[in-house]
Amino acid sequence: MIRFILFLKFFIFSYLLIAQQDPVFTQYMFNGSFINPAMAGINDKFNGSLFHKYTPGYQVNGIITQGFSLSAPFNHQRIGLGLNLVNIKSFVERLTYINASYSYKINFGSGNLAFGINGGIIQVTKDLSVLSAKENEEAIELKNYTELIPDFGAGIYYRGKNFFAGFSSLHLISGFERSNRQKITR
Repeated sequence: MIRFILFLKFFIFSYLLIAQQDPVFTQYMFNGSFINPAMAGINDKFNGSLFHKYTPGYQVNGIITQGFSLSAPFNHQRIGLGLNLVNIKSFVERLTYINASYSYKINFGSGNLAFGINGGIIQVTKDLSVLSAKENEEAIELKNYTELIPDFGAGIYYRGKNFFAGFSSLHLISGFERSNRQKITR
């Protein structure tokens, strides 16, 4: 009986959960400027990466993540600029991120401390035509929609000879999670 009650609680409260919307990277070192804008131009040379990841799962066709990232230092390697484009396709949802990063680097102790900001747009597209729904045995037409959401983030990154650490916060004023929650529960 206790197991049944715990299962029922888990099932009821799982309705309130929101799944991860950002891409998951298995190689942080190649996609650092997407996760922390302070890493744009941090390596003192031009960097570019191109990636494609397929994650099989319970959903039709799994999850496909594709994108590229560019970053380069400027102004005697004090300023870093970056550009990121990521496309995620997951069953009925497609997310497209495009953002630009700016970082400023200073000497700090035996390493470098960088401060960064990024800004861009997230396009959320839901293709609900692949789903079917019924109410009182009548088919309900599900409408597709596309939404553009502004996005901003900031970060700090320290790199020494044998140590590195960073802190970043993405989607500071985008309303990205709030927007998805409202669309799903309507």
